[in-house]
Amino acid sequence: MAKAFGVLAITTAAAGQDATPPKPEADARHLFAGSVDDVLGRLSELRFDRKSVTTFDPFTGARSELRKLNKKLDKAVNLRIGFALTSVYQYATESRGPRNAAAIDFDFFGRWMPLRTRSTLGYVIFETQARNNFITDITPNELGGVIGSLWGTVNGFNSQSFHLKQIYWQQFLLRNTFTYRIGKLDQSNVFNINRLQSDNLFFLNAAFSSNPTMPYPDNGFGADLTWRPQRLVYLSAGISDANPDASQTFGKFLGDASWFSAVEVGLTPWFDGLGAGHYRLTAWYTDARTESLRGDSTGFAVSCDQQLGPKWTLFLRYGGGDGELTTTQQIIAGGFGIRRPLGDNDDYAGVGLAWGKPTNTLLRDQMVAEGFYRLQWSAAIQITADVQLIANPIFSPDKDVVAVFGVRARITF
Repeated sequence: MAKAFGVLAITTAAAGQDATPPKPEADARHLFAGSVDDVLGRLSELRFDRKSVTTFDPFTGARSELRKLNKKLDKAVNLRIGFALTSVYQYATESRGPRNAAAIDFDFFGRWMPLRTRSTLGYVIFETQARNNFITDITPNELGGVIGSLWGTVNGFNSQSFHLKQIYWQQFLLRNTFTYRIGKLDQSNVFNINRLQSDNLFFLNAAFSSNPTMPYPDNGFGADLTWRPQRLVYLSAGISDANPDASQTFGKFLGDASWFSAVEVGLTPWFDGLGAGHYRLTAWYTDARTESLRGDSTGFAVSCDQQLGPKWTLFLRYGGGDGELTTTQQIIAGGFGIRRPLGDNDDYAGVGLAWGKPTNTLLRDQMVAEGFYRLQWSAAIQITADVQLIANPIFSPDKDVVAVFGVRARITF
């Protein structure tokens, strides 16, 4: 057990979650299975090349030089860095305004490990980000509102100037049965996630890339604690500024702050012949927000995902809340992902279905279906084709179905 947790602390859970399921005796990354968008996971993923359509890559030289630099930095000062450039374009067949939306997202991220002993590890995790629309008048983040959808056609991809998205201290204690994080956090990467939750890599629609019933705060000051008494069970708790100014490093948490808090209990079984599973029950509470004159809000959510061998992953989520801070009162979303659907190339495909009930019970329910195919064009470049069918967009009662076609391009090095 101690050996397994040791591997975990160095490589962490988020790395390569669309890769072949690890064996528990050889790799314990799935034990703290966090979001695939976590910094530690993305850094780990950059350390190996995926099988791709072509070996030609204009970024081969940059990737090679960055790997050499990371080896030197890691050896000298325990520092690793990475870059990602992601762009999304979407077109809606029906709209009350612009039908085209595009945005580009640049991320620079890294970890510095100043503390490493036989019994504990400590990291400084950081991430900067800049997002802007290009070509079109609106961003994909705005397109959902324009077509009248209950939730977004994406989770991110809005317009934000360059800022420090995350910076926090993460430490593993007591043979890594405890871990805590404190600093500027993204709680949507921690609570009620699932293995295919990432609009950078998998589904775009917020019904799958987030939980529309949970009022996740913007990144701000917060703290999380996870305790794993044994391999199959963990308990997490966290608190964050519920109304931060994302452009500031830590927001105004020392003043008249409101707080978002969550508690989660999870099971992480391993089934021979299938692979890793992750089953989560999350309860959350948000204080009243004096600035927006909104009352407090509560809810709970269940999120499950299970690998079915080396290729297939199933996922299912239910979320429910009192709707004080979101337009969605209930949601059920599920689907599957398949790795390497057409052969040895490291492509990925997925299909999802979701149903949502609005907070305003006078409005009709909304449904969405989404399918995507992510092509691993080269070692550094991924290209994803995506289609969404949104049935009964609640704020466009004269529309029955709106189709949204999308393309995502991602470069990592």
